[in-house]
Amino acid sequence: MQKIPLWLGVLIGFIVGLGGGLIPFFVSIQKKDLALTMFYPLPSVKSTNWVAKVGQYVITQEDLDRGIQLFLEQVPANQRAQLMNSPELKAQLLEEFINQYVVLLEALKDKSFDTPETRFLIQASVRQAVYQLYLRKHLPSDTSVFLPTDAEINAFYEQNKAQLSKMNIPASQMKQFIQQEIGNRKLQEWAARYVMQLREAYQIQRSVNAPMPSPVNTLPLGK
Repeated sequence: MQKIPLWLGVLIGFIVGLGGGLIPFFVSIQKKDLALTMFYPLPSVKSTNWVAKVGQYVITQEDLDRGIQLFLEQVPANQRAQLMNSPELKAQLLEEFINQYVVLLEALKDKSFDTPETRFLIQASVRQAVYQLYLRKHLPSDTSVFLPTDAEINAFYEQNKAQLSKMNIPASQMKQFIQQEIGNRKLQEWAARYVMQLREAYQIQRSVNAPMPSPVNTLPLGK
């Protein structure tokens, strides 16, 4: 059996968490108190199209297919074809689903797990996931706008030559590194503009004790 590379294994774990293996956690307000509502996967008796069972709950074929699709979207195009029909990939994805279901179902039974800190972290995770997924949904249809020009790459290199020389980046990888760095910055700048447009529709108030944002500065290299 072909072994999945380590970086693919890390990515698999992340994608499974987004793609359905993670039992979603939502925060609802009940009787003026924050109540953690956890939606379980479908019980076995209500589903026939399943690929694995964890206790009385199931992992459906649809869950697995979505996880694979989401995973492949994150993989470079030149590696996507060889992984698309890989039985090893599907098997490892399914194992990640099973592991996460086991841990999450166990956590639901553990009363000591339900703490204010846990609730806060879950809320923050949900907000962050929704934030990223929503922005991704509204990305420009032409994502080439995030690709730097040769002039931008050369200018970036000249401006950051001293710092780049300390990073020991092989010459053969320097252009790719700069492309990614500039692309990430363009993406962050687009996201900041898009969010600011959304903010215009909301009344935002700060108390006298609220910290005030600092002026926007140029992002340091590698951030």
